[in-house]
Amino acid sequence: MKISAFFTPAEAREEDLKGKIAVVIDVLRASTTIVVAISNGAKQIIPIGSVEKAYELRETLRELRPLLCGERDGQKLPNFDLGNSPFEYTESVVSGKTLIYASTNGSQAIIRAGAHASSVYIVGFVNLPFAVSFLTEKLQDIALICAGRLGGFSLEDATCAGMLIKSFLSDKRYEMTGDQAKVAVMLYERFSRNISEALMTSVHGRYLASLGFEADVRFCAEVGIYKVIPRLEGKIIV
Repeated sequence: MKISAFFTPAEAREEDLKGKIAVVIDVLRASTTIVVAISNGAKQIIPIGSVEKAYELRETLRELRPLLCGERDGQKLPNFDLGNSPFEYTESVVSGKTLIYASTNGSQAIIRAGAHASSVYIVGFVNLPFAVSFLTEKLQDIALICAGRLGGFSLEDATCAGMLIKSFLSDKRYEMTGDQAKVAVMLYERFSRNISEALMTSVHGRYLASLGFEADVRFCAEVGIYKVIPRLEGKIIV
């Protein structure tokens, strides 16, 4: 089985994803927040590509009393119930709820992956060891899609991809393909002893810290604290 990596969603073409498992990585913060929400009992999460569509969907689903969740430029949107901090998604808030989720980078990456891949999973550092053990047994080619930042490269997502690849390669049935996968592994090896450093020195990590979200950034660097792997079923994350 082969493992490839893409540092931005736009780089992953239809032919790169067809018949493969897509793993979407948006460490800061969509992947982490989605993992926390599912772990805390959220019934379903609907990723939405635009704020306008999020408002429209809330009206369509108003009988379910969904929560509007997400951000633009790292900050909670007007009239939204929740922003994008994992600390907001407590069990008392999200358990049994439908979440309509619109984030700057992660939502688009998930939607794009869902259009072409055979299956889509959401992974961050917080659920990474469990995710590897789960996905290894699928015995399929895997495409790692980094959500990136505003269409460009992000250090934290690439480092997480590298950790995933390194973990998969401990199973001889898997091999990496492509230069981006090799670079991702190199980045992980650079930061393997201090994942928090990768996040706190990244452009997006520093930006979030400047907004007062340093605790979020450090939390997103925690490895293996959740044993769930959210998956996309149709257009809904469960």
